[in-house]
Amino acid sequence: MKLLPDSLRKFIIDRTLELSGLLFALLSIFVFTSIISYSPFDTNINNLSTPDVTNLGGLIGANISNILIQVFGHFSLLICPVLISWSYKIFFTKKLKFFALNFFLLPFMIIALSVFAELIQFSNSSGFIAIEFVAYLENSNLIENSYVFYVFVSVLFILFLILFYGTMGLNANEWGNIYLFLNTVFRF
Repeated sequence: MKLLPDSLRKFIIDRTLELSGLLFALLSIFVFTSIISYSPFDTNINNLSTPDVTNLGGLIGANISNILIQVFGHFSLLICPVLISWSYKIFFTKKLKFFALNFFLLPFMIIALSVFAELIQFSNSSGFIAIEFVAYLENSNLIENSYVFYVFVSVLFILFLILFYGTMGLNANEWGNIYLFLNTVFRF
C-alpha cells in the first residue's frame, strides 16, 4: 500500500533536493562572507570583550569564522567552492555520489593545503593544525634533508589535488565544463 502516488513522491523528493542544493549555496555564501569579514576583535568563543560585532555574518558568522580560521587558517575558504559544487550536483543532477566520502575528505583537503603553505612559508595564517604538524616534522628531523623536504612538499601538494578532486564530487565532464567556462571568462 502506497501512501503517495509515485509522481507526487518523485516531485516532493526533487523539490527537497533542489531546496537542499540552494541551502548549500547559501551556506557557501554565508561562510565566505563570514571568513572575509573576520576580525579577531569580534565577540566570539575566544573573545568576549566587546558587544559590537563587525562580521557580516553576525555573531554566528564571527564564531564560525573564528573557529575555521584558527583550526584551518584562511584556507578554510576552500569550503566555499566545495559547497558550491555540491549545490550544483544536488540541484541539477539530484544526486551526489559518495557524499559521505566527500564530506569526510573535506577537512583533510584543507589540512593538506594548510600544511603545504606552512612548509613553504606562504601564509602566516595556516591554522594551528598545520602549525603543529610542521613543528612536529621539524622537531623530529623528518624533513631536515632538503631532498626529503622537497619530495614531501611535492607529495603533499599532489595529495591536496587528489583530495580536492575527490571532495568536489564532480565527474570528468563537469570538470571539462568548468575549464571551458573559466577559459571563456578569463580568455586563457
